[in-house]
Amino acid sequence: EEALLALYDRYQRLLFSLALRIVGDRETAEEVLQDVFVRVWEGSEGFDGQRGNLSGWLFGITRNRAIDVLRSHHHRSRQRERDPLPEYARHDDGSDLAEWTALRMTVRQALDALPPERRVPVELVYFGGMTHREAAIALGQPLGTTKGRIRAAMDQLRAILGPQEKQP
Repeated sequence: EEALLALYDRYQRLLFSLALRIVGDRETAEEVLQDVFVRVWEGSEGFDGQRGNLSGWLFGITRNRAIDVLRSHHHRSRQRERDPLPEYARHDDGSDLAEWTALRMTVRQALDALPPERRVPVELVYFGGMTHREAAIALGQPLGTTKGRIRAAMDQLRAILGPQEKQP
């Protein structure tokens, strides 16, 4: 229970921001966040440190759950506006706000550093809720090209953001 609480304290703002960016609704994003931590509690044995880092696992669960919610409501987001990620309510003591803000800026800068042919498919898939196939159709590209560009973008983002990773 203490470990789950520590994970929640460390990641809840970032995961909420991701869910909110995908679903576009604060109440739904809160539901997604709750579902994520229930899934973490019930399926913690699903985490394998050899396959990836903890934050990547949490972001993956959040992204997948948010997309499931979008699809279950028959709501498909075709292209997200380029507004900055939403601000999340602060703790009364302002704890971790500087770290959270710095991380958000770092991620936004890393995305902005990608060439458009890589950045756009990533945004469509990870923030817009599209499948790889839907993104390929929207971009008028072969599926293999879209997948390759997303893979290259993720490799580039890992190279940029990898050193930022800190385990709780």
